[in-house]
Amino acid sequence: MNTSEKIDQLIPCFIKAQAEIGTVKKNGKVKVEKNGKAYGWKYALLSDIIDYIREILTSNKLSFVQSIESDSTYRKLTTKEGEVKEWYETLSVLKTRIYHESGQFIESKIALPCKDQKDAHALGSAITYARRYSLVSLLGIPQEDDDGVSSRGK
Repeated sequence: MNTSEKIDQLIPCFIKAQAEIGTVKKNGKVKVEKNGKAYGWKYALLSDIIDYIREILTSNKLSFVQSIESDSTYRKLTTKEGEVKEWYETLSVLKTRIYHESGQFIESKIALPCKDQKDAHALGSAITYARRYSLVSLLGIPQEDDDGVSSRGK
């Protein structure tokens, strides 16, 4: 997480906003059928999260911006044979920044979980997913982990 040089005006407003934030209703539903078995989960839609937080943030002199950026990392690998390989790895990342009216901010970045960034549909889904979870995480919005089905290997 990064912040502006000063955050003394932002923090009191941020604390007040977090105290007002409760759980967002989960209106999104997913059903999956695999190997003859069906399972599903519910999740909070990005639009519902934004609708819910907008008034709370605004009344506390806060706002948010989310943008897509490229993040390059220098990589260096030495093979068993002693050959040195060097390259830059570029990932698309989502940056979520919470602003105070003074210009002070806090921000976080998350790499977009998308294997093929040339596939517009997959990239769009990854962006929406990252936007939702980035806001939930940065603002401390309580969530039940009921979409962790994939992490359980079903």
